[in-house]
Amino acid sequence: MSRRLLVALVIGSLALAACSEIPTSGPVVRGDEVRAALDEPAVRVLPRDPVVGQSPEEVVAGFLDASASFENDHEVARRFLSPGAAEGWNAEAGVTVIDDNPAYRLRRVRGGVQLIAQQVARIGADGAYLPRGELAIERTFELDRVGDSWRITDLPQGLILDRIETSLAFRAFEIFFMNPQQTLLVPDPVYLPLDQTGSATSIVKSLLDGPTRWLSPAVESLVPAGTTLVVDSVPVDNGVARVDLSAEFLDSDVGEREQAAAQITMTLLGLTSTVTGVAISVEGSPLQLPDAPTVMTRDTWETYDSDALAPALGGLFVRGGVVRRLTDDGSVPVQGLLGTGQLSVDEPSQSWDGGTVTALDDNKRTLLVTRPFVSARLRTRVTGDRLLPASIDAQDRIWAVDVGRPTPRIRVLDNEGAWKPVSVRGLRGRLATFRVSVDGTRVAVVTEPPRGSRRGGELLFGRVVNRADGLQVEAFRRVERTLVEVRDASWVDASSLVVIGGTVGSVLEPTLVNVNRSVTSLSGAPAVGIRSVTAAPGLPLLADTPSDGVWAESGTAWVFLVAGRDPAYPG
Repeated sequence: MSRRLLVALVIGSLALAACSEIPTSGPVVRGDEVRAALDEPAVRVLPRDPVVGQSPEEVVAGFLDASASFENDHEVARRFLSPGAAEGWNAEAGVTVIDDNPAYRLRRVRGGVQLIAQQVARIGADGAYLPRGELAIERTFELDRVGDSWRITDLPQGLILDRIETSLAFRAFEIFFMNPQQTLLVPDPVYLPLDQTGSATSIVKSLLDGPTRWLSPAVESLVPAGTTLVVDSVPVDNGVARVDLSAEFLDSDVGEREQAAAQITMTLLGLTSTVTGVAISVEGSPLQLPDAPTVMTRDTWETYDSDALAPALGGLFVRGGVVRRLTDDGSVPVQGLLGTGQLSVDEPSQSWDGGTVTALDDNKRTLLVTRPFVSARLRTRVTGDRLLPASIDAQDRIWAVDVGRPTPRIRVLDNEGAWKPVSVRGLRGRLATFRVSVDGTRVAVVTEPPRGSRRGGELLFGRVVNRADGLQVEAFRRVERTLVEVRDASWVDASSLVVIGGTVGSVLEPTLVNVNRSVTSLSGAPAVGIRSVTAAPGLPLLADTPSDGVWAESGTAWVFLVAGRDPAYPG
């Protein structure tokens, strides 16, 4: 039986469901438009029961088809298993996502049936999605006679679904946790099966379970351990999601409860088409917080929302070796040393409050750090063999990266004015771009291809962990595989980046990459050969071109702003 012959009952529109399918490529938009697609109606799969006389191959094919139905804990799929196997099979152990073109093959082997397929991704038990990239796999199912029929007696744990089945059964969500400083929320992208009780219930359960294994060392959850839903449901009434939590939620101080409430509120507000506010209760009694209303919205917790940040003083760029600031009618030199012309500099950076401005000297061996509103003098400097532009997070930590050696050397200027080393683990390839997220928990890097390689640069994500001996950037991974060449990257907001990249045979152009692994090209580009790009929440993208001009994104077009180069927002 072909997997394409599954009987499906569509609740809602298939066209809508396709918009939020598990991505290997395809569209993405920024902000609430992305989040609005996350709670679309599901497609319900009605599987077929086993029948007498099926061959071992037909039994395995029937099981694989039926496992796409999540009703009653895969009740129909378990009918293809022996009683012992049905009891021991953990369908929640993760999902092996296989290609549907070509489809899998089944062949008889001694004692059973072997599945041969191309794996394209893996969804962990925690909901983390990891693309694999056409990995050939083999999985064996052992069978034996149970009565007069073949039944599976031993099988791989978890689910094996093709991309279409996965896209019908799962949705992408963002679950929010706190950065270690407990100042900003951090999105944790997960793929969750659509619960019959609703998306609101699924994502609250995921939040209570804690962050994914990859992000867990970099963030904190302020929801006290052991907190559960009193009733296994989060109803949404007239746009208000009502979350009733167990008494363990009160095992914290008032400040921690506020932060936990911010996590819950911002997570549920991702369901923008159904949730406009969140009401939290504990064992049926409304949660009382000094500075929060009964029904909480995004505005309630704006101070924890990194996407609410914007550069205090606009974008920077360089002209004639002088750092200048964009204004409504052109530009002006920045205050302080870097705007005087005494030094010829490149590639500026700035803090979110505008109080710190940095730049590289002409040979990129010295990073100059100034406080223009405090002093006209240099605050500090750091030297290296070949430095990248500084990256500055919302904690005002300045990240200096020296790539003039096989292993990059990273140092951070902390609030006490000391440059401290940051260790790097698991990174292969020389860095071309290093950008820390505004919350300080993640980095986006672009690696240069090895010499002589036909590959282009790659976009990787790493996490920032505060170990006993200092900060460490680690666990780098690639989150998308459609871009075969990447030149530059900049955070658009907490959930997405704009990169200069291209697919096979395409020109390099600005492309949006969301942390939920979806990718789309932007409308046009200011020029062929675009060199760099910078972004910030709610502001137009700025690009640098070979013709020494700064361009800005304007709707579906790009407009020339000023003569100059190296545009920079904070980050």
